[in-house]
Amino acid sequence: MKKDLKDFGILFLSSSLFALAIAIAYFGYQISLVTSKLPDILDSVNNTANQIEPVLNEINEIKEFIPPILDETGRIRELVPDILEEVAATRESIPPVLKEVAATRETIPLILDEVSATRKAVPPILDEVEKTRKELPAILKTVDNATTTLNNTNKEIEATRNAINPALDRAEAMIADAKTIGKKTTEGAITGVVTGVVKTPFSLLGFGPSSPEDDVTGLSAFSDKDKKIAENALAKLTLKPVGSTQEWNNPETGLSGKITYVSDYESKGKDCVVLRNQAMKGGKQIVNKQFGMCRDENDAWKLDK
Repeated sequence: MKKDLKDFGILFLSSSLFALAIAIAYFGYQISLVTSKLPDILDSVNNTANQIEPVLNEINEIKEFIPPILDETGRIRELVPDILEEVAATRESIPPVLKEVAATRETIPLILDEVSATRKAVPPILDEVEKTRKELPAILKTVDNATTTLNNTNKEIEATRNAINPALDRAEAMIADAKTIGKKTTEGAITGVVTGVVKTPFSLLGFGPSSPEDDVTGLSAFSDKDKKIAENALAKLTLKPVGSTQEWNNPETGLSGKITYVSDYESKGKDCVVLRNQAMKGGKQIVNKQFGMCRDENDAWKLDK
């Protein structure tokens, strides 16, 4: 019996040692497999380690954004009560808006009635337009006739204007006759009576070729014909308001100019005017004189010295 137990024990121990040897051999085999894959594992670990640093840098950058985000979040939280109040106020305003909408809806039928009435009024309007279109040729013909009449009127006005200068020449002839008769009234007063313009200072430019006033008025550069043309310009100017300008031109001498009615004034109880005499020749200004003249007790115009 003891011998059998001893044999069984030896057999069990031998089996155990054999199993242990097999296990050790398998473990050695697995270690060899792991060892063969170890370089790949180390490469993978290194790649992972290389990727960790950029990730950490990215995390650090994200950490830098966190405080501003938290601050912005805090400000937004502070605005929440105001937003809620605004929402509450908006909610309170909704009923009046709905009431206004309801009132608007009530007016829609009235608006539709008005639209319908307008539609009914359109055909008569179109009929009236059609009548107007039919009458348009006659209207245009009337306008053409009126235009023709206006053109004829303008021609009559132009003819009347052209007749003014001969009338002024006749008035100057009358002035000359008056001087020879020996009347005591001055040329300015006679001219005023003849032309119907009582306060026209006609003699302002009519001192004569050797008058000392020529230097003051700038007439020393004028010929007798220039002075006469300038007088005619002044006659037209006196019919215009203060601030007006009358231009003149003498093609024979190449002299042109303008006379400006600058202003009115009173000096020692006398009516006075300020005139500006300007003349050009050859593109150059040869006269630019401003002077005042007053009407004396004999109704004659004299320089205001």
